[in-house]
Amino acid sequence: MKKILSYFSLKEIDIYLIGFLCISTLFFNFLLINLCLNLKIESNLFVFPLAIILSYFLALFKFPTSKVNGIMFCFTAFVLITIVINSFIIDFSQDGMLYHKGIILEINKKWNPIYEEMTKDIPFQYVYNHYVKGIEFSQYSVYCLTRNIESSKVINFLFLLSSLCFTYLSIKKIFNKKIFSVVFTLFLNANPIVINQLFTFYVDGIIYLSLLISLSLLLLKSFNEKCPYLNLLLLMIVVLFVNIKLTSFVLVFFLFFFYFIYLLNKKRIKEIISNLKLLTLSGIIIGIVSWYPFGQNLLKKGNPIYPIVGKNKIDIIEHQRPPSLKDDLSIIAAFKSLFYRVNHAPHSWSNGTINENIEEFKIPFTFKFYEIKYSSIACARISGFGFWFSGIFVLAIVLFIALCFYLKKDQRNLMLFFVMFIFISILPYIQGAWWARFIPQLWIFPIFIFFITYYFGNTILKVVSQISLTLVAIMIFIIGGYNYSKTIYNSYEKRKCLSMLKKCFGDKTIKIKVDYDSEEFYFKEYGVNAQVVSIKDFEKDKKNYYLFQKYYYIKKDGE
Repeated sequence: MKKILSYFSLKEIDIYLIGFLCISTLFFNFLLINLCLNLKIESNLFVFPLAIILSYFLALFKFPTSKVNGIMFCFTAFVLITIVINSFIIDFSQDGMLYHKGIILEINKKWNPIYEEMTKDIPFQYVYNHYVKGIEFSQYSVYCLTRNIESSKVINFLFLLSSLCFTYLSIKKIFNKKIFSVVFTLFLNANPIVINQLFTFYVDGIIYLSLLISLSLLLLKSFNEKCPYLNLLLLMIVVLFVNIKLTSFVLVFFLFFFYFIYLLNKKRIKEIISNLKLLTLSGIIIGIVSWYPFGQNLLKKGNPIYPIVGKNKIDIIEHQRPPSLKDDLSIIAAFKSLFYRVNHAPHSWSNGTINENIEEFKIPFTFKFYEIKYSSIACARISGFGFWFSGIFVLAIVLFIALCFYLKKDQRNLMLFFVMFIFISILPYIQGAWWARFIPQLWIFPIFIFFITYYFGNTILKVVSQISLTLVAIMIFIIGGYNYSKTIYNSYEKRKCLSMLKKCFGDKTIKIKVDYDSEEFYFKEYGVNAQVVSIKDFEKDKKNYYLFQKYYYIKKDGE
């Protein structure tokens, strides 16, 4: 049995190579599609395959050819399988349908955000004109190849695979225990934000994975690991990281700030200088490839991260606060949110109604069934880390306090330093910290504490950490199982509805009311001649519409 397992097990260099192929493919893909948009090149069919090929040839310079060929075959198979799976699964999330898909589809219609402002009267127009679009650009290149917008979510899986690889390698380097490192890696990456957003176009999960990748690469570097292309990988992930969201550079700043403090404490001045040079080069590349939107926002609005802060900023957080958190300080609202029952229902709040005990405090480790439902959506407004997270967080605090007395001085100081990094990195996002997807890094705290307790603790502490991790695993399986089964079922139902539309109406033009402009992709995919009706026109003539297969309102004279 051991021989069989050893035959199929991957060596550390193989895992590193897989992570390298993921990051370099993502980097070249973003760089190339950005170049095409800057040069107004409209034929982008081969950008994504070219990114994979460039990664392959780059790997050949530092890795054995036979190893690169074998891993490359597996990597290509992973990409193809992931594209096929995602092509079927539809993202029903609100932001995904509202503007993430919309941006990709508008670029496909020859809108070039680098040179043109979006002038169409559409929701969240400021997102189209001023937000960072590194992920949308990358997804657009996949869409150019496959002509299926859902397949673009393969980008999410490349970030996840890379994070799994580098997180494992860094943990294995620290603790030198294979099974322990594998399980630790899985728990860190099984953040409910990542699980719930994996098959969507949301980017908060990608930000979390980018943080894990960056942190892991820095840990490998701190051990003076002579890994191939380690500095290049750091440069690549920093460029990608900054281009995910307008505010993601803050996490990059804090990560390197704490890393420099660590190096300074160890009197490793040469490494600080080396990393400063790396950051400078990264900054130059970011300045070039990210002139849109940072530079353009600075010139037009006097603020590189408009409309998040500064004059004439647009608030996207405060008006979505639950009623009971409205008058609280942000840090109090964030703390209270941890101990509410999980919920979402923003429409109920905006209409002034209360739905399913939205603002009800709970006893940790208790839950109601509807909390499972809301724990399994991409952007739950309250207690978004899951229905047991309040209890998990309390257990982590208790074990953290116990470790402060139990660990040796050097171990305790390192633990305190790392925990300090996690919580200080949350402070810039404190205004929206009640909303879990804005602070995905909080998930690291309990997982880190549980595994540190298991590794260093006595028998009693080990048992408590094992029970805690069991509860985390149960919650994750329930959230993931509910989310993915629901998503697959809803995708099947919607595709069946679209097939029925085509079967019932053929080539006839029908008037349809939709909630999102991005629905037009599905009509084209299934050959449905749909004339989309605005919500205003629908409301005026609502009595003449009927609901078709629970998804679309169709005008009666369209039959």
